[in-house]
Amino acid sequence: MRTIPEDEKVFLEGDFNGHIDKDADNYNSVHGGFGLRARNESGENLLEFALAKELVIANSIFKKKDEHLTTYKRSGHATQVDYLLVHKGDRASCLDCKVVLGTEMPTQHRLLVLVFRMRKKIVEKKVESMGKII
Repeated sequence: MRTIPEDEKVFLEGDFNGHIDKDADNYNSVHGGFGLRARNESGENLLEFALAKELVIANSIFKKKDEHLTTYKRSGHATQVDYLLVHKGDRASCLDCKVVLGTEMPTQHRLLVLVFRMRKKIVEKKVESMGKII
């Protein structure tokens, strides 16, 4: 993370094997207030990492039914352990983040999708003006 330039977009997604809870508590700047299951040590570590690296957990920003928050499902056991993190400054560009239902995956993990608005950076060209000589 230290080697990534600040003007680069970061999309960090993975199976973090943690539960972040539905309550943000002391993590309001990185946790949007939506999640599943009680926070555990791995979830606490993920929140601390997000806080230290100025990231936000995108799939905690949007209110969803539990089914659209569940990233891992096996034998009747459903939980949220996969998370997608982005820079805090890009939080407003996150339009939606949810689990896509009905997709066949080779594992018990479910497809997590982030809808993100990318803006084209406009670079202004300097035009040299020639002055009039009288």
